[in-house]
Parts: sequence; structure tokens; C-alpha cells
Amino acid sequence: MATEKQKQKPKRKGKKAGEYRIPNPLLGLIGIVTILVLTFASSNFSSLPFVGAGPKYTAYFSEAAGMKSGDEVRISGVKVGQVTGLDLEGDRVKVEFRSKGAWLGDETRASIQIKSVLGQKFLSLEPAGREELDADTPIELDRTTSPYDVVTAF
Repeated sequence: MATEKQKQKPKRKGKKAGEYRIPNPLLGLIGIVTILVLTFASSNFSSLPFVGAGPKYTAYFSEAAGMKSGDEVRISGVKVGQVTGLDLEGDRVKVEFRSKGAWLGDETRASIQIKSVLGQKFLSLEPAGREELDADTPIELDRTTSPYDVVTAF
């Protein structure tokens, strides 16, 4: 005679009839895509506008003086942003930059400064004015200066 335990059929584990199960290759692909998206977002975190990279401003210089995209933007030696782009517009250089958490007035001055002996540069800002600088209003040539280049002096 079979006992009560032997008569009960073991419960089946896993997928039941009529249930959908995601195939393993598809699940792996979803995981890889998620990891790639998160890696890309974290590496570009500071440039994402909705995170708070700061408003984008523009300044015009007579020469770029070796500045490049990615250089720091500083106010009184404190990093407040990053240069996002440089373009040549006629006889002047358009420098686009972001500044976060710093007040910039409508008479703000900008200059390209030498950061290190190796020639690294940074954009130095001197906030001035009574009203806040509009992001659509550029800092014109009369309020910008480029560094003195010793090589061209000789």
C-alpha cells in the first residue's frame, strides 16, 4: 500500500502551460544594452542639460591661443564650468562654454589664461554688471583678452 506522501504527485517547477517566458539570449541582450546606456550616461553626466550642467554662454576672442574644447572655466581660480566648443567666425573665435552655480553679469569680462607650464589653458571669467548675463547675449571682443604669446614675441 502506498502511503499518503507517495500518492501525491510532486509539484512541477518552472513554466506553466500558457505562460510566456523571455528567451535567455533576449534577456542577455537587454542586460547588455542597459549596461551600455548607463555607462554612456555616467561618462557624459556633467554635460547632460537636465542634470544641471549650467547654461551655455558664448564669448568672442581675437585668437584661440591654444584653447580647446574640454578646458576649464574658472572664476577667481574656482572651476565653475567647461569649454564646450570653439568655432572660427570671420576674423574672430567663438568660444562656447557652460557655467554652473556662478552669477555672470551683463558686463562680465573673459580671458584665456595659462594653467600650466605645459601650455594648458583655461577660460577665466570676471563677473561684473548690474543685471544677469543673458545666455543668448555673447561676451564681445571688447571685454575679452587672450594671453601673451612669448613665441611670437621673438
